[in-house]
Amino acid sequence: MSTSSTVSVYSPTNDQPNKHESRAREEDEQKSVRVMASLNPCLELRPLGNTGLKLSCVGFGASPLGNTFGPVSEQDALATVREAFRLGINFFDTSPYYGATLSEKVLGKALKALGVPRNEYIVSTKCGRYSEGFDFSAERVTRSIDESLARLQLDYVDILHCHDIEFGSLDQVNSSRLLLPPLLLRN
Repeated sequence: MSTSSTVSVYSPTNDQPNKHESRAREEDEQKSVRVMASLNPCLELRPLGNTGLKLSCVGFGASPLGNTFGPVSEQDALATVREAFRLGINFFDTSPYYGATLSEKVLGKALKALGVPRNEYIVSTKCGRYSEGFDFSAERVTRSIDESLARLQLDYVDILHCHDIEFGSLDQVNSSRLLLPPLLLRN
């Protein structure tokens, strides 16, 4: 069975809706995304080891949301994340390095706009590589997680990667051993 739908996005060239119409349109779009995602599981979900996480076989790499390859409007970014989720993508990957934190900010806004429960999508971000360079010290990694959570507007991330760790200082990695506080680990 094939399902098709149209995503309508507000354009400034349209008549300006009043606040009530805007809120009603936003609520309708959120309901549509939830219904479409549940009716259209286009992608196989695969278990990630023994974590209990089930990731879509195709993930959404959010580096373009940080204007990494050229400008992406916020409107296009939000619509793209919405469409990816509608098509069954539940795994979204970002990094504070992408667009000097812009990717995390835009992805956070887009995921929040979906209006779906947090357990319906999986988010990974990275630590250790930043626009100012590499820093895999335990202090910086811990601070990075807090900063990423704030930008993503989330209480937790599901997966944390060490970004391009092979280019960092091996001495720093070994000496800090990336010891993360237990509160960062989710059961």
